[in-house]
Amino acid sequence: MLNNYQKQIKAIALFALACIAAFGLISCSQPLESKTSNQTSTEIAIPEICNIFSNEEIKNILGKDFEPMSLELITEDTKGCKYVANAENEEELIDSKTLNFIIRTANSENDNKNAYYQGVNVWVNSQFENRETSYVEDLGTEAFWAYTKKSPQLLVYQDTKLLIITFGNFNLENQAMLEVAKPIAQMLLDRV
Repeated sequence: MLNNYQKQIKAIALFALACIAAFGLISCSQPLESKTSNQTSTEIAIPEICNIFSNEEIKNILGKDFEPMSLELITEDTKGCKYVANAENEEELIDSKTLNFIIRTANSENDNKNAYYQGVNVWVNSQFENRETSYVEDLGTEAFWAYTKKSPQLLVYQDTKLLIITFGNFNLENQAMLEVAKPIAQMLLDRV
C-alpha cells in the first residue's frame, strides 16, 4: 500500500506524463541517431541537448553536483534533458532537486501555438490540488506558469519553439520559483 507521499509523487509523475502526451511530444518513432557537431542549433541531437547549459550553470541552479540524463521516447523535432542533483543515498535521492526540460522545434509557429494552448488547458482544467497558474509576461511569444510546491512547470512558445520546463523539489514559494524559472527559459530560447 502506498503512503501519502508516494501517492503524491505518483500523481505528479502521472500528471507530468499526461501534459507531455497532451502536447504530442512522445511518440513511438525510432530512436534518434547521434548527429555530427556541425549541425545548426535546431538540430541538436539528444545526447548533445544536455550540454546546452554549462556544468557551472546547472550546478548553480541545483546547488550541487548533478547527473544529466537525456529524455528518451521523444520525436525527431523534440529534445529533452533531465538534471538530477547528486545524492548520498536513495532516501536523499527522493528529495533531490531536478530540472527537466523539453524543447520542440516545429515547422510552423501554429504547430507550437496549438500545442502550447493544449498544455495550458490541461493545467487550467486540471483537478490538481494546491496549484496556482498565471500567464507570464515578457517571456517568449506567450508563457504560462503552473505552480505546485513539488513540481512547478513553465510552458513557453516563441516562433517555432515550444518549451516545457519542470522543476522538482526546489521547495520555493510561487514567485521565488518563477524568478528561478524565467531566466532558465530565456537561456533555452536563446540557445536553441
